[in-house]
Amino acid sequence: MDRSRIFAHIKESLQGDGPTDMVLSGGDALIDRDFVGRLIEVLVHDAGDHFEILQERHLAELGLTEDEAFALGERNLEGLVDAGTVMVYRHGDGFAIVAGGNHEASLLLVPSLCSRLADQVGTPFLLAAAPARDLLMVASAESAAGAAELHRLLDRVRYVEIDHPLPGDLYRWDGLRWHLVGTATIGQG
Repeated sequence: MDRSRIFAHIKESLQGDGPTDMVLSGGDALIDRDFVGRLIEVLVHDAGDHFEILQERHLAELGLTEDEAFALGERNLEGLVDAGTVMVYRHGDGFAIVAGGNHEASLLLVPSLCSRLADQVGTPFLLAAAPARDLLMVASAESAAGAAELHRLLDRVRYVEIDHPLPGDLYRWDGLRWHLVGTATIGQG
C-alpha cells in the first residue's frame, strides 16, 4: 500500500441508524473518529479507480499507529492543496471548492485551507455545506446572502440522485474547528 496515496476522508456515520447486520472486529475493524455532526473521519487508500477504506490490519501492515495514520492522511490531503490541485471559484454569494471530484468535502479536515478560505472570504468565521463527497461550498458566516447560497445548494442536491451523499447539514468554522450549526444561527457572526 502506497503511503502517499492514503488520505483522510469524510464519511457519514451510520451508527444508530437501525439494526446492524454485521460487526467488524479485530483486524477487519474500521478505523475512524468523530469529526463534526454526523460526519466521521476515515482513512482511504486511493487505488486509482476506487478507494479502499483502511482497517486495523492495514495499520499493522504500514507499521503505523492510528494517530500516525490519521496524521499521514491529513498531510497527504493538505499536499493536494499545496500542489495547486484545489481551486476556489466564486459562486453567487459563496465560494465553490473544486479538487478533482473525490476530496472536496474532505478538505474540511485541512485547517490551513480553512484559514486561507476565511481570509479570502474576508472573515474568520465561515459557513460550509458539503452534501456529497465531491461538493463543498463556503460563505461568510456573517452574511445572510452567503447562508442563503448554501441553502440553495442543499435544496438543489436534495432532489437529485448524487453519488456518495453526505448529510445536508451546515457547519461553522470558528477559526480553529468546525461546528454543526442549526438554521436559527445562520447569518449571525
